[in-house]
Amino acid sequence: MSHCVPQGSHGGGADPIVQRPTAQHVGGPGAAPGEADGLLWTVTTQRVLSLLSRKWVVVIVRTLRDEPKRPGQLRREIRGIQAKVLRETLRALEADGLVEQILVRDDYGDRYICWNLTADGRTLGVPLAALYQWGRQHLAVDVVDVIDLTDVAISSIG
Repeated sequence: MSHCVPQGSHGGGADPIVQRPTAQHVGGPGAAPGEADGLLWTVTTQRVLSLLSRKWVVVIVRTLRDEPKRPGQLRREIRGIQAKVLRETLRALEADGLVEQILVRDDYGDRYICWNLTADGRTLGVPLAALYQWGRQHLAVDVVDVIDLTDVAISSIG
């Protein structure tokens, strides 16, 4: 099995700097102190939670965290995802600037496409880990959740 190892400009070099608009200054002149900050916090947090709540997003980001993967590799590692859903979710994440397609060449000279986390996508690791830790500390584990996790673990073995 071949692994996705970027060639050319993607191999070991720095990621290109992409200027993405951010919501750093909201409210403008005349806004009450703290009013813009509260609105910005609320809107930004809601947008992040909306992005992460889309089905398969967290699983895809976690699966791509260590290395780029071909679509077939992703389908094998993410049990239960349909090819069409994977393709649509990757395209949406690409539009959000969190994943990118890279062209790689294997030892035999064959070229193929892999999906890779962008620099912005890689930064999701820390907040996702914090959400996981918070959930472990503050959310009760339901018996149904444990059964679902057991089913997922067993299906990933076989």
